[in-house]
Amino acid sequence: MDLKKMTNIRFTITKKVIKMKLMPQIKLLALSLLLLSCFDSDPLKNYKTDDSRMYISNYDKKINYKSYETFHVVDSVFILNENQVRLSTRASNATFINIFKQNLEIKKYKYVGKNENPDLGIIISRVNKSKIGFKSPSNSYFNTFWNFPQFDEEGFEYPGYYPNYEIGDTIWNIEVVDLKNVKTNRKLNVVWNVQIRGEGVFDEDSFAYILDKTFEISTFLGNENK
Repeated sequence: MDLKKMTNIRFTITKKVIKMKLMPQIKLLALSLLLLSCFDSDPLKNYKTDDSRMYISNYDKKINYKSYETFHVVDSVFILNENQVRLSTRASNATFINIFKQNLEIKKYKYVGKNENPDLGIIISRVNKSKIGFKSPSNSYFNTFWNFPQFDEEGFEYPGYYPNYEIGDTIWNIEVVDLKNVKTNRKLNVVWNVQIRGEGVFDEDSFAYILDKTFEISTFLGNENK
């Protein structure tokens, strides 16, 4: 074989080898470009405020919630910070309380006055960047409101299986207490505890939405079919 033919053969083989080596890299590059085209250039474009929110609804699994018929909500919101309690002066608190009441009424629980022996007593608080979990000091005001000084030392009672969350941000904390059986139990049993946290949960425009979500996950509630 002459030198010219040998050179052409070598050149052809070299081109094939180079092509074979480059093909996986070309395919990988094409795949990368395809994947990049699938991602939005603005990662926050599809972000929803509700993505940052958490709704926690704890209840006593031993209780039949149809046994309760009436409730009363303390007409003030409290701010809890470690072991300190003070009244919140936000005008929007009344909106939050009213929407919560309306949701309970939709579940066929009847709102009654403080002195009409409600089955359930409810206190709503804001917990500020604390680590108190469920062991909130709001029961001291609760005891005064319903004249239960005998419970000042013991405080609220929680089922043992309620998780004790550490709180690193400001949250809504709602405690629903069994008043119907308080004389029999000689305890202030928390039969439902709610925590709501995340972006915008203290904006008045969000109240209806976040409370609807809370009741949506609290499927144990309701006297509709009673």
